[in-house]
Amino acid sequence: MKTIQAKVSPKILQKAHLLFNQSHEGLLHEILQNCRRARATNVEITVLPSGEGSKITILDNGIGIGDPQNLLHLGNSGWEEDIQGMESPAGMGFFSLCHLPEGVSVASNDWETHIDAAGFRGSTTCELHPRPHLTGTKLTFFLPIHQSHTIETFEKALRFYPIQATLNKKPATQMGFLSKVNWTTKIDGGTIGISPTHQSDYEPRINFYGITIQTKINSQTNLVPELWPVDVLVDLTDNSTLDLVLPARQTIVQNRKLENLRTACRRATYQFLLETKTAHNLPHSYYKEAHSMGIPIQEAKPELMLEMPTNIHEGFSYWSGETAPNYPGDIQKETPHAGSILSKLADSEVAALHISGQPIPLLFREKPGMEGYSWYPKNKATKLVQVLTFPDGKTIRESTEEAPEIQKRDNTKKSDHPKTITLELTLDINRVEEIKTFPTFIAFDASDWGEEAVASNWLPKKGNAEKVDTDILKALFFSPSSEPESDSYETQEEYFNNLAQFRLNEVTRNSRQARLQRAHDALNEWDPRIALEALNAKTLILHVHPKNGITIEIPKTKKTKKA
Repeated sequence: MKTIQAKVSPKILQKAHLLFNQSHEGLLHEILQNCRRARATNVEITVLPSGEGSKITILDNGIGIGDPQNLLHLGNSGWEEDIQGMESPAGMGFFSLCHLPEGVSVASNDWETHIDAAGFRGSTTCELHPRPHLTGTKLTFFLPIHQSHTIETFEKALRFYPIQATLNKKPATQMGFLSKVNWTTKIDGGTIGISPTHQSDYEPRINFYGITIQTKINSQTNLVPELWPVDVLVDLTDNSTLDLVLPARQTIVQNRKLENLRTACRRATYQFLLETKTAHNLPHSYYKEAHSMGIPIQEAKPELMLEMPTNIHEGFSYWSGETAPNYPGDIQKETPHAGSILSKLADSEVAALHISGQPIPLLFREKPGMEGYSWYPKNKATKLVQVLTFPDGKTIRESTEEAPEIQKRDNTKKSDHPKTITLELTLDINRVEEIKTFPTFIAFDASDWGEEAVASNWLPKKGNAEKVDTDILKALFFSPSSEPESDSYETQEEYFNNLAQFRLNEVTRNSRQARLQRAHDALNEWDPRIALEALNAKTLILHVHPKNGITIEIPKTKKTKKA
């Protein structure tokens, strides 16, 4: 029977420099990990300026390097069995130095050598030279970066490093990875720490002897993305809990270990919530999982927000900048109760209810994942219809999202104004439909916005046109452009308000009076008095041309005869 067997080509040595991303922080981490595995208890680091870069010396007090050949044996680390089992070293870390421009000098026990790029590639041999005995290992090399930047990189690499270290003869700033958490629990291969306050997304969440992995909330590599703002950190001591991608260990292997660790983190979080009685906002599915694990955590905090009317098309500004007056007074927005109603309505329908001015039921916005808690509303507002009855007895029923009958009528004609306008709100109360009716003074179609909508997409109730103001029309139809070449928001808003006021004047007065008022307002904005003063004149004649714009004529004054 023919067989095949895996081999490593010697040609891989020619590409050894591509096994690492050549980041300076990654290089330093590889060296520091080797110091730790050599059972060092102290690491002395010196960074001195040298030309356009830095000369770096790293000296540890570990057991040293017994066989120098292990340095250049790619894939064969030579570490003791306990380290091999716990950490699965790749035997590649020293090759992270292969791209250094001047190579690296190594001294340990009673020998020393210098290894350059050709030596790492196996193109040349590296001579060993005897030297006085040295306890531990000493590395010396050059980095083409400024001393201050090199020191900053070391400080970051040493932040959670578990061995005492000095940097230019000063103790490095070091701390335990879980020193700021409130609660910890041991797991195989490490410790889980939990804090009730969320750190920055740019802070590391996983630590392996000083090598940290930065994961953002909601990213695939984050352990428990839905637990925000509770923070979960994992301090690893070996690879029994999680596999990190070799050789740099900067990313997580996506395998069963990761899924098991996620479950362990959730279990730890549930236990933390139970023991500390910390309030949480976990989805209901997590609440159920905790109870299935035998950890009876409390329910999530009821944090539903009231459904407030906003600009229908943009949704960025609250209605008139105030809390809607249609809800009962002294309401607690943060603590909705089981009798509340969940809104399934569109923005325009919510706006229609609030515009009516009638007291309405408390409506709350949906919160995904929370359905199932005892406080989550069971009742729902499902549909809103506006019913218009005209003086001729005709009745139409239309939604606020699509109301073609409104557009067929002229809101400047009193004969087109409905006699009555009511809103019919359909509620699903304990699976039984109820309809509540609210009289109102305006009907509208929210499927469009801008100048045309202000002109024709709304009708006032007969005799109630004065109740419509620019704030209402703005909330219904104003949609500012955010394009770079557009006018500022303030300019667009001012133009819209002037146009809305003109349309209101057409409805409440008549077309001629509205146009005269608009012309008067425009002239006031220009302020002709300034022109009179500038031209030293008492009278000006304005000639308005549709194509050529406005021209100014100063009338000639008659000269009076001397007496």
